[in-house]
Amino acid sequence: MKKKKTKAETAEEKGDKAYAKKKYARALGHYRKAQKSNPGNAAIYEKLVNAHRQKPGEWTEADFAESLEWTMKKQELENPSLKKVHERLDPDKAKAALLEILSNLKKLVKNPPQPPFSKGGSSDSPPLTKGGEGGFKK
Repeated sequence: MKKKKTKAETAEEKGDKAYAKKKYARALGHYRKAQKSNPGNAAIYEKLVNAHRQKPGEWTEADFAESLEWTMKKQELENPSLKKVHERLDPDKAKAALLEILSNLKKLVKNPPQPPFSKGGSSDSPPLTKGGEGGFKK
């Protein structure tokens, strides 16, 4: 006799099928239903985050907050002592700090820093070569 699937299992399975077909928005909807039906399933939070990452376009503040919430919940389910750590965080300060990091990363992606030196050197600075005593010499 085959065991009847729960609502959460059915929704998660539908989400997995949609994700495999690259229907990420649909997968996200199914994973949300699974999470609501069984909020104690740590694996569903990972699937929520992964499907959400596939969302096209730039993330909004709400997208970032939702992804962070799912990540923290997954961590708490896998390691219950982290719940106390998360409770001590000031949500507004943590959110502001993470948004600043995200903004800085976007800037770096758009304008990556130039390397401090090149292998070939230039007329102003000859190439660096390794010296015999373990140092570098010009």
